[in-house]
Amino acid sequence: MSRKFYTFMLVLSAASVVLLLLAFNIDTSSKKDIVITERSYADEPASSSLTAAETTEIVYLDINEAGVDEFKQLEGIGEKLAENIVSFREENDGFSNIEEIMHVPGIGKGIFDKIKSSIYVREPVYPTVTENDTTAEKTEEPLYIDINTAEAEKLAELSGIGEKLSAEIVDYREANGGFRNIEELMLVPGIGEGIFDKIKASIYVREPVYFQEAEEQTEAVQDHQQEEVTEPKLEDPGLKLEDHIPININTADKEILILLPYVDDHIADRIIEIES
Repeated sequence: MSRKFYTFMLVLSAASVVLLLLAFNIDTSSKKDIVITERSYADEPASSSLTAAETTEIVYLDINEAGVDEFKQLEGIGEKLAENIVSFREENDGFSNIEEIMHVPGIGKGIFDKIKSSIYVREPVYPTVTENDTTAEKTEEPLYIDINTAEAEKLAELSGIGEKLSAEIVDYREANGGFRNIEELMLVPGIGEGIFDKIKASIYVREPVYFQEAEEQTEAVQDHQQEEVTEPKLEDPGLKLEDHIPININTADKEILILLPYVDDHIADRIIEIES
């Protein structure tokens, strides 16, 4: 080959090297700019929204120490309720527990449920329930009174029987030698079926004696309360039991009653007394 051809190839090679160097420098410069640009973004301050979120305060108040302005930070508590809380606290020497805040006028369970996680009391105190308190009602014995022996104070414990009626019961019992059955209690002035129905399960008579069926006894008591008096008839010595069988002891006179076996003058008078 000629000398000129070698010279041309040498110049072409040198030119290629120069172009490659130039291209490498341009590429490196652009990469440096990009890195600088990325660092500039990283160094920018955080957005205002992120700062606000990080600086939000959580309200957690000691209700025995907080003031009106602090209480107003709670949900549902305005200035009026805040003042009520402080006034109640001062009048009652503070709160023993957070539940007592519901005693403040205007604060019910609804508001309490909203704020209970934001309030507290140092060393809260709750009332204790003793075993005696929980079992007092269970251990109390029901009333069951012998109306022939109970004193007036005990009788007054019965439903509807006060001091006056209990005294009437005792007076009647002493005047008539006691009660033969509990239904006779309705013979006491002031005691009718209404009161008797309330107390009949709480009273008793030992070995009660009845001269007639329960329904007839009630009718006799009603007649007594209405003060219906049957005038006695003259005794007829010629009367015979077989002439008057069956005998209605609700309407029979004394001379008829004494014809019955085991019925003497005293028992006949007592039956007539109950009838009247």
